[in-house]
Order: sequence, then structure tokens, then C-alpha cells
Amino acid sequence: EEEEEEEEEEEEREIEVDVQVNDRGDAPAIDHDPKRDQKIEEKKEEAHIQGNHVAIATNNQKNDDKDKDEKKLELEKEYRRTKKWHAIGAPKTKIELVGCTQSELDLEWKLLEMIAKHDSPKKGRTRGNSENESTGIFCKCDKELIRTSIDRIYTGIATVTCNVCERQIPSMEEVLHCPTNSNLAHLQGFDLCESCGEARRQSQHITKRVQCACGKQMQALLANNCYPFSTGISCNKCQQVVHENNAVFHCLDSKSSYHPKGYDYCLKCADVENMAILTILFRFFFSCLASIASIHGILQK
Repeated sequence: EEEEEEEEEEEEREIEVDVQVNDRGDAPAIDHDPKRDQKIEEKKEEAHIQGNHVAIATNNQKNDDKDKDEKKLELEKEYRRTKKWHAIGAPKTKIELVGCTQSELDLEWKLLEMIAKHDSPKKGRTRGNSENESTGIFCKCDKELIRTSIDRIYTGIATVTCNVCERQIPSMEEVLHCPTNSNLAHLQGFDLCESCGEARRQSQHITKRVQCACGKQMQALLANNCYPFSTGISCNKCQQVVHENNAVFHCLDSKSSYHPKGYDYCLKCADVENMAILTILFRFFFSCLASIASIHGILQK
């Protein structure tokens, strides 16, 4: 029995070899035997059927993948069609937000409002419904500034330049405006952005000119508006650190050879500097009076 099994296995191996040789066409089969030839044909047919099954399975897999891709594309189209919201605006300028639910859009808007409130001293307050709102901030002509919108005070102008920092104030932001418009103190009107208005509110008790070491007049700005990405600056006189939303006197001439890294006074040092200038002016005035009096006495004699 073992010998018969070994003979059958040997015969199977020979059939496999013959099948492979015949398939490749390398050489004809040797010692043709009807039974062996029949088994060879059966093996060929079996291999052919298995190959067809593999090809069919591969094609089915490709078709399944294609169906999945088409379904995914349809789902994406449906998602885009049903999850589409529009921000406010004119029909031609309306912004389309795809893939956002209304709750997500509301949450994003609240987050933007929080950021805007945090940056409000530097960015400026957005336009409100108040008309000619009093501020308690006074112009250099001693008239109280009003908070209003650009289109209420100017016609056909989209932006206004701040008279201190020279930033362009867009129409959606409110502006601090002197209602006298033109006078001897400001012939072309006087407007401040929200940031410079806050700096003026903190520093308006200093009424005289604050002069820099380079000879230029210093302007009151918030500390975070003096230099890019600044959250605080150091006073050049007392070295005190002034933090972002507090006012300082800043020299706008950043290219001066006297101070290539900028020049700033805290309000205390600016006030002292202001008093020193006043003292010098008073001394000069009284010395002039004394000189006039002495000259008058000499003339009388």
C-alpha cells in the first residue's frame, strides 16, 4: 500500500510537471498515457477555473471599491448641499461657508468677538448705533471729542487717517472726532482712532509739548501700539516697564540717529519733563521782564 501511495504521488508530480511544460510550450509531453493525459486535462481545467475565480474576485473587489467611492462622493455632495450657510452681506459679496452647522458658525462668531474685545484698544471699536457720543476726551483745541462713524462726518470717504499714529481707520470702526472741524489748532479737522483716543484720555492732564531727545514732539500712544508685536515697553528715563494698555509718550521718528531703538517716556517722567519745560519758560519770561524793567529804568534816567 505504501508503495502504491508513493507511485501515485510520483505520478501526480509528473502530471504537474507535464501540465507546466505543456502550458509554457517548452516541450511536448513524453510517454503519452490515456489516463495520464486525462488527468493532465483535468488539472488544466481545474487551474483554469481557479484562475477565473481569482479574476472574478479581483473584478468584484474593484467594482466594490468603485461603488464605495461613488457612494462617498454622493455623501459628500449631500453633506455640502445640506450643510451650507451664508454670512451676512450683499448678494454679490456674500460669503459662503461650506461644512458648517449653524451652531458651529455661532460658536466661531462668539470666539471672534472675544478676540476682538481682547484686542479692542489696538484694533478699534466697531461701529455702533450711538450718534455723537460724548467721551470725556478733549481735543488739543480744548473741545470734547465725540465718538461717531465716518459717514456721519465725511461724505464719500471710506477711510480716515488718525492724526496721531496715522493709521487708516476703516468705515466699520468708530472714530473720535472734534466737532469744531477746522480751527487754528487743526485746520483740516482732528480725528483719533480708538487706541490713540484711550492714550489721550490717560495723558490729557499733560497739556504742554513733550519733547524727545532728538528734538521731535512726542505723542501719547498705548504701549502695545508703539512697536510691532509689543506687549510692554521700558521708559528711557526711569526704566519703568509700562504694560500694553497703558499710555506712554513715544517718538514717532524711529530712524533718528539719537535713538535707533526708539524713545519713550512713562506718563510720570513726561509730566516731570513737562514741568521742567514750564519752569524754563517761566524763568525765561521773568528774565525778559527784568531786562525790560532795567532798560526802562535806564531810559528814564
